Amino acid sequence: MKILLFGDFSGLHWALKEGLIELGHEVQLASAGDGWKKIPGADINLEGGFPLSALKLAANWGKFKGHDIVQFISPILFSPRLGAKVTQSALTRIRDANDKSFLIVAGGTSIKWSVIDRFRYHPYEDYKKYDLNGRKFWWEYPSFIKWDQTFSESVHGIIPVSCEYQFGYESYPNLKKMIPLPVNLKRFEYQENRVAKRLVVFHGLSRYGFKGTRHIEKAFDALNKKYPNDVECIIKGGLPLNDYLSLMRRVNVVVDQAYSYSSGMNALFAMAMGKVTLGGAEPESLLSLNVSQSPLINILPDSADIEKKIEVLLERRRQMGEMGMISREFVEDNHSHTKIAKMYLDAWAYDN
Repeated sequence: MKILLFGDFSGLHWALKEGLIELGHEVQLASAGDGWKKIPGADINLEGGFPLSALKLAANWGKFKGHDIVQFISPILFSPRLGAKVTQSALTRIRDANDKSFLIVAGGTSIKWSVIDRFRYHPYEDYKKYDLNGRKFWWEYPSFIKWDQTFSESVHGIIPVSCEYQFGYESYPNLKKMIPLPVNLKRFEYQENRVAKRLVVFHGLSRYGFKGTRHIEKAFDALNKKYPNDVECIIKGGLPLNDYLSLMRRVNVVVDQAYSYSSGMNALFAMAMGKVTLGGAEPESLLSLNVSQSPLINILPDSADIEKKIEVLLERRRQMGEMGMISREFVEDNHSHTKIAKMYLDAWAYDN
């Protein structure tokens, strides 16, 4: 089968591409590398932002048509203030130039945010306050709300990557079953999780508000003061993927994000490397994964909760190796890129 994957967030489509290729399919990935993360794997490089990416779209138009499947990572290409018309025109043309079209819901969408009242907690207020500095939210633009709904309705299938995204699309007849995030475990070397002098805890800073970093930061400050000889808590951001993974090799515990019900790609990368990981593992997430428990330690957007759970790990530091191995095995069992690729092939095979 000939497949076009359009766009990428945190290496999701990159891992899926490699899984599909291993299963014998012809796959092209068109991607801007997810900004400063510089995610590799793109066959068609769209890096550069508006208007450079728009020019690259035009220059590569011939490569975007004639596929059995095209799958979009998002209905967004450019800022609504700059590239709304280009976004809508380009994605419509690409959708119509291929046999079947699908949309992964993995990033912010107006449809997801329309059901935030269903969640016990969510990042909306912090995202707007800290990440957008109070500016208008992308998905508050009426033209983009309409476009989001129109494009979602127009594809053959909508595929959510977690329960949070699934909730918002339940009324859409083209909604398919949730498919977990894929990880190519060959790219994430497992190493025994050994604690040296201090337990090293790391939070990768990307979106301060969205990931609830203020709660994590407060917990880290308290822990560094209470246990200066036993704990080293690090927050560092803006790293390309290779640098990020290099830093992670020396840590024992990774705190992913505080507002999520489910694990993101960064949490899975950490678990694949044998790190004990804190993030989203609410009951709704476990149910969507069809598992009864997860080694991912669930945290709330509350510094006291995060601090307490890291203190428990400090007491269990001699068990880091065993806990890290269980984390790796969980990713192998539930997120292997070839297993996930087969799930996508099944989803694409049916239009209902």
